[in-house]
Amino acid sequence: MLSQKPENQQYDLTYRRKKRKFIMKPNKKLFYALTFLGIFILVYFIWNNYNGSSELKEINISNKLDLKVDNAYNERGIYILNNEYFINSYTLITSENYKNLTKDEAIWRPKNEKYIPRISDISAPFRMLKEKNSNILKLLKENDTIYLKIEK
Repeated sequence: MLSQKPENQQYDLTYRRKKRKFIMKPNKKLFYALTFLGIFILVYFIWNNYNGSSELKEINISNKLDLKVDNAYNERGIYILNNEYFINSYTLITSENYKNLTKDEAIWRPKNEKYIPRISDISAPFRMLKEKNSNILKLLKENDTIYLKIEK
């Protein structure tokens, strides 16, 4: 009969299923310690990322610049130059003589869309010149001069 409860086993109200006991009880101290450690690691990585990016100097309209660029790479929408300066990687080339210095590496482009060259399409080494309070950036590479417009 199902209505009788055996003495050595625990059953729920219907006496049909065994109740499961926890093998290991949750430890609150361990939970709080791991939570604190996780928050500490998260804050460390955020601070480290912020501290590393704050060392870079932005190239903007108010700067005067004469820079020989030996190392340039694109990271998260900014073009980093010599691990010291950065500029928006979407800075557009305004001159027409960029054909020899840039290449369209797009895998796919919609029809009727033309290639718009950006500063991140030009690889190092090159020389960069800019006058103070000017939004025009002059880039010299392989005896060619390319003009770029800094957007603010």
